[in-house]
Amino acid sequence: MTIGELAKMLNLSKSTVSYALNNGPKPVSPEVKQRVLKAAEEFGFRPNPVARSLANRRSRTIGFIPNALNPATMYSAYAAVFLQSTFSLAHERELHLLLPSGYDPARSDETREHLFNAPVDGFILLLPENLSALRDIIEQGRPMIAIAGKTDGLIPSINADNALGASQAFDHIWSLGHRKIAYLGSTTESDTSIRFITTETLFSRVHSDFEQSWLIRSGANYDPALVVARELLSQKTIPTAIICVNDLVASAVLRAALELRIRVPEQLSIIGFDDDSVARTMPIPLSTIRQPIPEMAVAAMDGILAQIEGNSFEDQTLATSLIVRETTSAPP
Repeated sequence: MTIGELAKMLNLSKSTVSYALNNGPKPVSPEVKQRVLKAAEEFGFRPNPVARSLANRRSRTIGFIPNALNPATMYSAYAAVFLQSTFSLAHERELHLLLPSGYDPARSDETREHLFNAPVDGFILLLPENLSALRDIIEQGRPMIAIAGKTDGLIPSINADNALGASQAFDHIWSLGHRKIAYLGSTTESDTSIRFITTETLFSRVHSDFEQSWLIRSGANYDPALVVARELLSQKTIPTAIICVNDLVASAVLRAALELRIRVPEQLSIIGFDDDSVARTMPIPLSTIRQPIPEMAVAAMDGILAQIEGNSFEDQTLATSLIVRETTSAPP
C-alpha cells in the first residue's frame, strides 16, 4: 500500500497522512492521527525510507570517520567503546551510521573525497588531527563534530579533560608515596600530547626523584610500549610507579613486569588512562583514569543533530575520574 492509497481510503490528503505518520512538520488533530496510525497498522503500511529522504532532503544517516582515515584507529579499544555508545544512540533515535571501508593509504585523497561525498546528513570525526586538509569540505557547511581532537575553531569538538586526567593519575601515585615515577606517553595526537605536557610539568613542579630518561615517548600502541617497558624495567634502578598514556600501554608494562618477575603492585605500581575493556580484563585489574566516552558520544550526537537542524553547538570538555583497582599501592 502506498501513502496515496492510504490517504484515499481514509478520505484525507497525502500531506495530512504524512504529517500524522511523521509527527509533523505540521500538526494534525489527535483523532486524525489515531485514524491514520490504526489504518497503517491494520493494512501493513510502512513508510518508504528512500521516498521520505527525498521528501525532506534527509538521509537520517551520520558518517563516522576515524583519524586521518586510518583504519587502525577503528580497531582500537577507544574506538570500540565510542562506536558501541554511538550505535546505541543511533538505534534509539532511528538513525544509521556509515563507516568507512576499502581505505587505500596510497589513494588517501580519493578515499577522503569518496567518503565526504556520501549521502549523509553530517559527520562525526574521531581523533581528527589535520582539519586544514578538510577546509574546502568544511566550508561547504556540512554539519561536522570532532571527538578528541584539536579543531582550532573550524568545527565544534567534544573532548575529555586530558589535563585533569593526567593530574589525577599523578596525584594518585604521588599521594601513595611514590617518588621514583616514570611516564610512558605519546605526543602524536592532541589528547595524548596534553597528557604528556601536563605530566612533565607536574614532575618538574614537585622536584620528584625521577630521571629525565624516565619521561619516555613510548607511543600509544602495545608492541612499541612493550619494548620500552622491558628495557626500562631491566635497568639497575627502576621506578616504583609508571604512569601510562593509555590502558593499552599499561597492559604492555604489566606484561613486562610479570616477565621480569617484578611484583605488581608490591614492587611496581601501574596506572593507565581510558578505562576501556583492557583495564578490567588484565591479569591484575588496572587502576586508571576513566574517560567519559559514553557521555562524549551523547554530546557528539546532540551536537551533530543540532547542526543538522540549523542550530549552533559549542565545544564541550567533560571531566575524567580516577578508578582505583589493584595495580597501585604504596611503594616498597
